Amino acid sequence: MRKILLTFLLFLILSIMLISCSSSTEISNNDKTVEKTNKKISIKEIKEDFIITPYRTKIKVKPNTTQPLHLNIWYGYNNNLSNDTDTSNVFEMVNGFRVQILSTDNLEQARRIKKRVLQKINQKRVHILFDPPFYKVQIGDFTVHSLAEDLNLKLKQLGYSYARVVREKINHYR
Repeated sequence: MRKILLTFLLFLILSIMLISCSSSTEISNNDKTVEKTNKKISIKEIKEDFIITPYRTKIKVKPNTTQPLHLNIWYGYNNNLSNDTDTSNVFEMVNGFRVQILSTDNLEQARRIKKRVLQKINQKRVHILFDPPFYKVQIGDFTVHSLAEDLNLKLKQLGYSYARVVREKINHYR
């Protein structure tokens, strides 16, 4: 009985101490009152006091002259293909890969993209295919998927973010 009484008294003392320590919720602010306002400030009223100009760093980079400069982005590709899509020297139609950069229902838009691509990537065949109701602008005739992926990467670097490799019947040239 004595253990129960001691336990109860100990519990009572601890709870009184805990309650007394945490009962104070008011914070004094040395009798200063703070007003909260919901005033909106316009951008013109904000004063900028930080000047970033002295912290700008000028970086001088010397050009690397040890490696040859290749002005043509298509360095390493076969240069014997012409820009036109003449199929008079087509040997046969085979399964292969092309890079598609546009699918649209507007023929004039497809022609503009084809012209723009031909200016940027000379030496490549650009095709406009009509697959009702869309005109598809596709580039190249590849029998190897990795070569089409290389062209796809270069086209994405040039800004054609929707470029993708597609399976297609391609022209096999002599």
